Amino acid sequence: MALTATDTGYGTTIAYTGHPFAEILSLEWSGISREAIETSHMGTTGSTTNAKTYIAADLYDAGEITVECNLDDVAIAWLPTAAAATTTINFAAQSSTWAATCFATNVDVSVPLDDRMTISVTLKVAGEITVV
Repeated sequence: MALTATDTGYGTTIAYTGHPFAEILSLEWSGISREAIETSHMGTTGSTTNAKTYIAADLYDAGEITVECNLDDVAIAWLPTAAAATTTINFAAQSSTWAATCFATNVDVSVPLDDRMTISVTLKVAGEITVV
């Protein structure tokens, strides 16, 4: 299904090997990147602007996922000691599922005086991203 300007994230789910994150407030997958390797040399030609040339590195960094949820300390008690595991994301209004092996690198709990308690978890993507 093609993304439209009216699609929202409502209904998106994320699970870490069968452990779903409940009451998700936001989800961000950032930092997917691949290095550019410069191939320019003193004899580089073929451009009237003498532009540098590059090729893409073979390996890419699959980035990291940050998910913020309402705090349910019992439901996420497994998280700080969890080993790397398959993480799946089903984006709302989309027909595909993204999956990758991840492990938790950061867990932040916020407990304000007069507002909702939340947890923010950062997962490092440790390998290939598959889209099915």
